[in-house]
Amino acid sequence: MAAVSQLTGTASLLNNNLASSSNGWVAAVHNSLNAGAGKLLLHALASGQSKDGPEVVQATSIRFLETTAGPVLCVSSTNGTQIYTEDATALVFYLPISDSAETLKYHQAACFHPTLQHIVIGTSKGTLWPVSAATPGQYLPLAESAPSSPTAEVSDVCFCALADAVVSVHNNGDMRLWTCTADGPYVNSAVVPNACQAPVRVLSLGQHIVIADGPGVLLLFDAISHE
Repeated sequence: MAAVSQLTGTASLLNNNLASSSNGWVAAVHNSLNAGAGKLLLHALASGQSKDGPEVVQATSIRFLETTAGPVLCVSSTNGTQIYTEDATALVFYLPISDSAETLKYHQAACFHPTLQHIVIGTSKGTLWPVSAATPGQYLPLAESAPSSPTAEVSDVCFCALADAVVSVHNNGDMRLWTCTADGPYVNSAVVPNACQAPVRVLSLGQHIVIADGPGVLLLFDAISHE
């Protein structure tokens, strides 16, 4: 019989709304329409204790990133992206939404580029925003990186070591590969249009890029040929 751990609230129905760190922390998001009621939910596997994390406003994604200095918790939302210490006791960095518009803007998804030590954040504009994490506690936002052609919102991102590129999947089905530079911006060097229908997650797996697609299929692409 499975062991049961009780969180301090209910987890919202978000894609990928469960994250775990290498040191045994688990996190999820509880969104709420009531002001001040949205929060992070955290659980320590080692102690079995659960606790409330910081307040969140309409979070869109949550992920632990294993940086060179250790795990950090990256939370994206309609306010931008907050990066916390692993146990969410301290805010390390905040990247706000950069522009105002009548349509809803948000950040979604993040990955870590281990060579450049960049945290890479996706946006509702279809852009990527790299943040230098080379100096712990002194993160530096770099130039926002625009896609090579019009596209939809970023659904998820990952770093593919074999291709030495960041991969993004978008709500219109695009898969895009980005050539990364130390000072930014990144260059959208390849596009696979209509690669999927409703991407939920993208991962690098050996020689493949794997997309979990909404209709219930896994799509495997060669990391070099993109076929």
